[in-house]
Amino acid sequence: MPVAPSLSAKSLEIRNKSCEGSALAPLTREDASAVGSSSIRESRVASRTTDSASVTDATTEESIFAIREMVTNHWRLETIFTGISLGVFDTFPPPPGNMTPLELATKLDLDESRCHRLLRALCSANVMTEAPAGFFQLNTTGNLLRKENANSMQPYLVLHSSTPMRKLWEVLPDALKKKNANKTTMELAYKVKDLAEYTAKKDMSYESVVSGGIGALLRSDNMAGLRVYSFAKFATVTDLMSGDGRLLCEIVARYPNMKGIIHKQSTSPWAKDYGPSIWPKKMNLESRVTEVPADRFTGASIVPSDCYIIRRVKVYSEARMVECFKAIHKVSPAHAKLVVISRLLPISCEQDPHGLALHDVHMMLSSNSRDRSYTETKDLFNTCGWKLNFADEWLGVTTLEFIKA
Repeated sequence: MPVAPSLSAKSLEIRNKSCEGSALAPLTREDASAVGSSSIRESRVASRTTDSASVTDATTEESIFAIREMVTNHWRLETIFTGISLGVFDTFPPPPGNMTPLELATKLDLDESRCHRLLRALCSANVMTEAPAGFFQLNTTGNLLRKENANSMQPYLVLHSSTPMRKLWEVLPDALKKKNANKTTMELAYKVKDLAEYTAKKDMSYESVVSGGIGALLRSDNMAGLRVYSFAKFATVTDLMSGDGRLLCEIVARYPNMKGIIHKQSTSPWAKDYGPSIWPKKMNLESRVTEVPADRFTGASIVPSDCYIIRRVKVYSEARMVECFKAIHKVSPAHAKLVVISRLLPISCEQDPHGLALHDVHMMLSSNSRDRSYTETKDLFNTCGWKLNFADEWLGVTTLEFIKA
């Protein structure tokens, strides 16, 4: 590891003034030359910890600042939401292109001084970097918030910053009360059963917000699945929750001899709004990828395949899911595999670094459904005739392969 540069005379002066009246001894230039600045910071932190131990327990100190960090993370997210709503990310060029606060303020009709402060805050939110001479540019994460990025996650943030989604979290305290145990949060917030009814009765345009957000989420799930699982052994693959069809096309594009079927759920409340997928043509896969309207809950018109993919199984009730998995078991070939890509809850007392239990609460709010643990998921599929054959996880997304029992 390279040694950090020694402190300048000015830095030493500032540092030694801050030591006046404390237990820390002043530093000389020779002291600073002998150790790197990082070592000096570590020494000061150690001294502070020792000095304050008699006043406040170190663990309590850490917890206090952890709570402060929670609020800071809230500010970060709100700042990013603001950047999206103002069009900041779509106005910036992809990296390494850059802009000044004046250029951005002029294009978006913003106050230059406040615009500059917003850009600094976006740097603190880790989606932008500040370069010398007053230039700012998007980093890799910020670039993914541009709408034109092929892997854009902007729709996912747009969904979760939308008024309906925010409202669901606002009514969470009421949703937890015993008297409301049989009500969905959509009923409490908007007097409708679910998002589909909200779209139909309250805001027809919201369907595109929901589908865009779910599409971005499924793309990231697909990336996680491909990290740990290979589809190379299959000649035909049907995606039973295909969304816009892009995910299946990306899988088929990897394997020259594979054919894919984009399942279109014929009984979906939004089925009438589904248009043909643009992705087979866009990826030059029209000869190998076809769209088939079918019903995954009855098996009607389901095409025989070597593999069936299901994502996000928890959006349905238990009875509805059993209905689906049994139907696919009945109509699929004996050698068929069922590949499930989903989030699974950690077992009790297990650490949860990816916020899976938080996602479970989100599912309770958004669709009155729930996430399941590994054991629950395995047992659920067993009741439908499917036996677990493979399981692996990447960044909180688990991929499971089931074979016919």
